[in-house]
Amino acid sequence: MRVVLTHRNAVWLDLTDPDAYNNSIFSKNRKTGTEPAMTHIQGTHHMNNVYAVISDIHGDSKCLSSALKTLESYDISFYLLLGDLINHGPRNGLSREYNPLGIPELLNPLRHKIIAVRGNCDSEVDQKLCEFPLTAPVNTLIIGGHRAVMTHGHIWKPADTEKLALSRNDIFMSGHTHMPVLERNSRGVIIFNPGSLTFPKGPNGIHTMGIIDEKSGTVSLLDISGKKLNTVSFLEQDSF
Repeated sequence: MRVVLTHRNAVWLDLTDPDAYNNSIFSKNRKTGTEPAMTHIQGTHHMNNVYAVISDIHGDSKCLSSALKTLESYDISFYLLLGDLINHGPRNGLSREYNPLGIPELLNPLRHKIIAVRGNCDSEVDQKLCEFPLTAPVNTLIIGGHRAVMTHGHIWKPADTEKLALSRNDIFMSGHTHMPVLERNSRGVIIFNPGSLTFPKGPNGIHTMGIIDEKSGTVSLLDISGKKLNTVSFLEQDSF
């Protein structure tokens, strides 16, 4: 179960029911353009969820399809999308497999498992195509008893963890730079950028994404084939 908070009301969505979205305010308002923006999502669960973390797809349906295929083996509970889903972005050009309409075709069937934030290349038109809310600039979850802030990274940045009152073992997730990062800052906050599926700017041009596993208490950076590149635990008890 998750609760969605808006400036107008609160809506409960049962994630065990794929049709729950269709009976919610989001489905009813999506086509009219009046869908409220989410401000926060907080989960209550059995502490054994597996989260896929994906950012900066930029309309490449082949890369997204490959990533989703890889993630099938992880029994994903939720897909955390950090923005820039459909539009290629004027500074990126077009990928070889640019197919913007293919992105909602792949993601909409997963809508009951998707939590998303808006990137600087996402628009109101994109929301019309997607059957899940994607207009919030920030969402906050509780993962493994810790706060996990997800945002695109063009407004709220890793340097803002103190302003956000994040502490040791909390997680700050952002994309935007297309540069994969998985490390702790001086406050002990885990800084996680899963990189870009489509336009990687990290070492060797590796297409990357991430996994957060509550049962093992780990955040992992993966390449698109599923190979683990780095892992950090959010169960560490050492104090600074």
